[in-house]
Amino acid sequence: MRRKHNEQDVLSLPGLTNCNKLKELDVQRFSFGNALFDKVIVYLEKSAAQLIEEMDTSHLYAN
Repeated sequence: MRRKHNEQDVLSLPGLTNCNKLKELDVQRFSFGNALFDKVIVYLEKSAAQLIEEMDTSHLYAN
């Protein structure tokens, strides 16, 4: 599919994250790159460190 010349693509950055506002500005494509993956990896590393430190898996079941 050929893209229109006036379509706007935006990459998510700190301070540029609100999809509803971007839609109002006629942004057609919004990408968050690897930001979600980076966040998941940090959480995984912290959880693994907590498992090793506490030798307890109870935090895996907390909400």
